[in-house]
This record gives sequence, C-alpha cells and structure tokens, in this order.
Amino acid sequence: MKILHLGFHNGLFNDLQYVSEQLGLNIQYLKFTDGCTKGGALYNISHKRARDAWIKFQNFYNQFDLIITSDTCPISRVFLQNEFKGKLIIWICNRFDYCDTSSNDCNFPDNEYYELLRNAKTNKNVKIFSYTKFEHTYAKIKNVDIGSKIIKPCGFISKLFQQNGLSFKNENKIPTTINKNEMYFVPPYHNDTIMINLSAILTKHKISNYCGKYGGPNDLVDFKGIIHIPYAWSNLSLFEAIQLGIIYFIPSLDFILELSRENEWKFFWSPPYKRNKLHESEWYCKENKNLFIYFSSWNDLKLKVNNIDYNVKKNYIKNFGINHNKQMLEKWKNAF
Repeated sequence: MKILHLGFHNGLFNDLQYVSEQLGLNIQYLKFTDGCTKGGALYNISHKRARDAWIKFQNFYNQFDLIITSDTCPISRVFLQNEFKGKLIIWICNRFDYCDTSSNDCNFPDNEYYELLRNAKTNKNVKIFSYTKFEHTYAKIKNVDIGSKIIKPCGFISKLFQQNGLSFKNENKIPTTINKNEMYFVPPYHNDTIMINLSAILTKHKISNYCGKYGGPNDLVDFKGIIHIPYAWSNLSLFEAIQLGIIYFIPSLDFILELSRENEWKFFWSPPYKRNKLHESEWYCKENKNLFIYFSSWNDLKLKVNNIDYNVKKNYIKNFGINHNKQMLEKWKNAF
C-alpha cells in the first residue's frame, strides 16, 4: 500500500513515521503546498486553493492508495472537494476549521467547507480521527459531526528522525552548568512566563528551577520534574514526556480556573477557551488523572515536591506509556 502523509507539523510527521516503522508500512511525508501560496495564507484552504492544488498535483496524489492529512484539517478539502478515489484519513490535530486570520485572503472557513466535513463522515473512503476529545465537542459547536474516534500521538521519536537529526535543534540545549538532578524545569511558554512569572514564584517558595529553551524531550529527562501551567487542549510534547517517564506538576482544575480569573487578560488557552470543558483536555481528562501531580496552591506544590515518591511516579508514567503506545498502534493498524 502506498501512503502519503500531508501536513505542516514535523512532530506529527515524526509520530506517524514511528507508527509506520512499528507496523512495517512505508509512509511518505510531505509538507503541504498548493504550488504557489506562501506563508500563513496556505492554512486557509478556499475552494479555489483546493482546486488549484488538485489540478497541479493530482497525478502525484493519484499514485497513492491512502492519503493522511494531519495538522491541519483544511488540507483534507483538496481531496474531499475533488473526489479523490483513494482512501483518506483525516487526523484532526487542531480545531478542524483552523485558519490563519492575519493572512486570510479568501474568507475561509466557508459554508462549502463545513458541508464537505459534514458529508465526509458518511463517505466509505474517509475515516476521521481527532487527537483529543475536545475536537469533537468543538465540531459540534459548529454543527459538524465528525464522530467520536480518537487517536492520540504515540510520543516516540522515529528511527528516521533520530538518524537524520530532524526532530530538535541542538542549539537550544540546556547549558551543562545546570544541575538538573536538583531542579525543576519551567517551560518558556506564555502562561509560565507572561501570565505569571512561574520561575520567580517557585524561587520565592524555595523550589529550585530553570526556565529556558531546550533541545527536545530528552533534554528534560534528568530534571526532577516539569512545573507547568497548561495552555492547550493537547500537546504533542506531553506524550513525548510520558514515554520518558517525566513527571509533570500542574495546577488542579480549580486552581487553574482561579489563576485564569486572577489573570484574566494575560491567561492564554488555545482557542476557544471553554472553562466548563477543560476536563476534555489531555491535562484534566479522567483517563490521564494519575499521570500528573496536581497542586491546589503554591504551598500545596511545595509540600508535594518534597513528599512524593519520584521513583514510583516515574514507573507509573512509563507503564502508562507502554500501554498507551500499544493502544494507539492498534488503532492505527485498524485504521489502515
């Protein structure tokens, strides 16, 4: 079977490359293009852009028995609109109607696009999966039923990406002067640095930490853990961390809601922010609740970093990762 994976995200290219290696498949991955559009406008797949891409590349596309589209879903319009005869898997890894608003030159998303997605569910040649539960909820808000099937990232680095150094930038590696074994890592993301200065708060509570860029998940393994304020419904980096047994300390659901209220104009969540749906995110969903150390206040965090059994927690996370990987590979096998 000839399989093509189209998307924009190297991390998702890697995850499916890992799947292909484990299942003995040969998946070719390519960054999507219509052959002429540059920059963020390429995320906005209008009728014309989908038609132009199809006209330019249809002979190439038709060489494949199966095409997979991932980040982002609008790429699938090229195949839905132009009635691709092969099989299509749509792996929704962001809101299904994601657009780049700053370069939106075509009023995308349009009614025709929504109708194509509505009809896709009943197309025998099309399978739709999301990578987290909230994508289904969001689609229903837009009056689109994409079903309820979920395939999450496996979280491993593929052999191909390892061999070719395709995954992470070495220049971002954490300095060797940092004593990771005695410190916690704070990601350099919005809620950790702009909403609040998480590193300073931890230092005030005598929790030794380092905040800065890093060279991928393996660069974080030796830290005691990661202390983080989540900002998205799902993160690929979370699954990479799970497979390495990395411990996450994150605010409890009540505490993150408290932080969001106290910092209303600075708090960020990958839109749309639906506070009553945070339990559908990977950080707060029922099936993942034992992966994390939740803290209900800064004092509670101080108690927990001093009192948890780190070896027991790491072993639990690694075992969770083993079972998770088996389940996701089985789902992909059935999808193919």
